[in-house]
Amino acid sequence: MITLTATIQINDVESITLDYTNLKSLETNFVDRNDIKFPSWGVISNSGKASFIDKDESIRTLSKNLNLKSGMKVVLALKNTSTNSSQNVATLFTTNWDYNVDNKEVSVSFSDNLERLQDIQYNGITYDYLNVVPQNFEWLYKHLYDATIPFVTIKEFEELDDETKEHLSNLFMEYPFINPSNLWSAWNKFANATQTHIYVGMDGVVTCQYLGGN
Repeated sequence: MITLTATIQINDVESITLDYTNLKSLETNFVDRNDIKFPSWGVISNSGKASFIDKDESIRTLSKNLNLKSGMKVVLALKNTSTNSSQNVATLFTTNWDYNVDNKEVSVSFSDNLERLQDIQYNGITYDYLNVVPQNFEWLYKHLYDATIPFVTIKEFEELDDETKEHLSNLFMEYPFINPSNLWSAWNKFANATQTHIYVGMDGVVTCQYLGGN
């Protein structure tokens, strides 16, 4: 049988495993687009939540010691109980915790942290009408990468798949220009202009992917 499990990394040596032995529920919406019926592009943030029973009250101890916090890595995996093998499907981060002392039930929500881009201001690209130089979207990707990497881990252009790199390299802007905004808005404009998907991959790193315009 194949089941969805989660591992929450508390610190360098401690982790919490959520599986059939303690889980009450585990939900996630790991997708790379808003609409699966029609072509859609843009920045997609994924999230999830879980509830489980703290059988040995170890989580209660962590809670009392203020060791349950946001930003802890959560690795979701599909586990084959027949072969005892697993495959990672997403890397997210804790956002909120809640502990019910009456029934020892723990609730935790998590997200990919991509929404942080909404809080980061971006200066944009000024349009110089006296010195117009067409640029390809490889150039723009690298420009946005430099603005993003101090805050969010994102793949370098050279790390993207070959089809995406070729598409961005051969697609040009005659008048390079972006209004000041937050980084989410800037990347969303980029993705819609290039018909690409920007999301956090299974390794927890933001990536950009071109799927033939779908």
